[in-house]
Amino acid sequence: MHIQELSLDTRHLADQKDFYHSALGLPLVAETTASFALQTGATRLRFQEAQHDVLYHVTFMYPRNTFTEAKSWLSEVGLPVEDVLAQVSLLEKKLAIEPYRGLVSEEFAFMGDIYGQLVVVKIGRPWQPAETLLAAVSPMQLTMSGKPEQQLQLSPFP
Repeated sequence: MHIQELSLDTRHLADQKDFYHSALGLPLVAETTASFALQTGATRLRFQEAQHDVLYHVTFMYPRNTFTEAKSWLSEVGLPVEDVLAQVSLLEKKLAIEPYRGLVSEEFAFMGDIYGQLVVVKIGRPWQPAETLLAAVSPMQLTMSGKPEQQLQLSPFP
């Protein structure tokens, strides 16, 4: 599963651009007054201005001592849901996304492969490693390749 594009909302557009573009050095590939997009390997990461606060879990997976190369690997996106096992079943049936290394429980599941993963977690579960931020539903749009073309809206989520 390759993550082609991930679109996220933000109330702090300039701060997000400063962090991802200036601090991390991800190349800016598009920009409007209300959004911008960066390229990280084969993934386009897009932020669009919103009037509400949101929280996302986005991870760049990389081997030790490869931080410079890591900017090209967006592999993991958090997906908070009410019922982890039901969403795992839906992702398997509708999109043919399998659990990664069998990591599935009622609170947490890794779905996908080494090229891209969805971290399906129960709403309210603390994000690791800090455990101070709780998983909350926030609007996102995710485009993946490697599976049959389909569109899936995870109801009742934005």
